[in-house]
Amino acid sequence: MLKDSNELSSLSRVNRNYGKIQMGEYYKGMIHMELLYSRLWALSKVVYKKNVVKILKELDYKFGCESFYLKYCDKADHVEQKVVLLVYENDIYISFAGTDVFNGLHGMYDWANNFKLIPMKNKFGSKQGRVHLGFMRSLELTLHKQPHTNIPSILDILDRLVNDYDGTIYLTGHSKGGALAILFASLVKEKYPDREIDVITYGAPKAGDKYFVREIDDYIGDKFSYTRFINVRDISSDFPSKYFGYHHTGKLIKMYPRIKRIPYYPNQLRLNPSVAKKVQLFLTDFKSTHFKVYNQLLDMNDPLTRALNGHVSENKVL
Repeated sequence: MLKDSNELSSLSRVNRNYGKIQMGEYYKGMIHMELLYSRLWALSKVVYKKNVVKILKELDYKFGCESFYLKYCDKADHVEQKVVLLVYENDIYISFAGTDVFNGLHGMYDWANNFKLIPMKNKFGSKQGRVHLGFMRSLELTLHKQPHTNIPSILDILDRLVNDYDGTIYLTGHSKGGALAILFASLVKEKYPDREIDVITYGAPKAGDKYFVREIDDYIGDKFSYTRFINVRDISSDFPSKYFGYHHTGKLIKMYPRIKRIPYYPNQLRLNPSVAKKVQLFLTDFKSTHFKVYNQLLDMNDPLTRALNGHVSENKVL
């Protein structure tokens, strides 16, 4: 049946308005995600910092954020794992530290722990598939109370926070910390199936085999999401090799460094008398590709991002 011109014009007006609403919701969603990417990258960075306790105290003073800085250590293996928990605007943020090679003896042992490539039976979540042995041991450190320091397990703290706050649980981490975040996510999803869980990682290596990946894929839906950022020049996100049976999952977002990469040629290093300078340039390039590239995500207009980066003004509440 043909409709008259007035009815057609009213229909087109309704469609236009509906389209505007859809676009408005789309842009709101994009802004929300960009804000999350910024906050979680800032949180992934702060767990490495030496003044992390001071930053968390300032957050508590300015915003009333409940926060925890936990440092677990295995005296037998000398493996150390740092975790930050933060509550902001009713949401729970958890960040796992990656390998800090400049952390003295612990850094060297953590680095060696990354090369324990034997896939072991998964002990987390629904216990599907096999996971990286070194990452599994690092995460297990956080799941038990430390007898010599009396530090509570991360699950004990999370249980209380989940009872007190009903917001989203955000899990994040850089490099090895990202692998621990997705391993921990499988455990959290099984324990709190009705809570919304978002996992966002940066330069994370592969954590498990195809059966573990299949478990994570089954979780992804309305109340679970996984987004991973990688630097196209960083080889750590391709570690361990697929020939060991490891696989990735989640939504992939690629990052491209803004700086020009400095070429590294071992043969030239041997011939060039300025070897030290060449090595320094190479290490600078490695640091920028492995870490600094994600600073493009930072939104310094966001109060939480600014505070986590140490830009908290004493005279102005951000």
